[in-house]
Amino acid sequence: MCVQKKISILLREGYKNLSFKMNSYFFSRIILGGVFIYSGIIKILSPTAFSISISNYKLLPQTYVFPLAIILPMVEFFFGLTLIFNVWTRFSTIILSSLLIIFIFAMLSALIREIDISCGCFSFSQKELRSQSTNLWFSIIRD
Repeated sequence: MCVQKKISILLREGYKNLSFKMNSYFFSRIILGGVFIYSGIIKILSPTAFSISISNYKLLPQTYVFPLAIILPMVEFFFGLTLIFNVWTRFSTIILSSLLIIFIFAMLSALIREIDISCGCFSFSQKELRSQSTNLWFSIIRD
């Protein structure tokens, strides 16, 4: 087989792998960005319920709870958008990964201290705000 033919085969195979990597990168950005946008919108629409959810963790003084309930959803929404539109992708990934780590530690601390709460990630219905510590394990694994 001549060298040119080998090179063309290698380039074609490399292109297929690159195409798969680019598609998986694209779809993971869209999915992760969509999750944070959805979560941010739910929290933006009900800041009082989200502040109750934050307060239930008993990690912050009450004076910081409501401002955090206003700012955090906006951060989630904004950086979700930047992921989808491929703007500041690396920085957005660092910020959102840091948020996930903080959320995991908050949920673990609630489990360790045996505080019986829901995670407050996607919904604030009365059913979810009641006793649901078993769902915290699911939330930790999901995050």
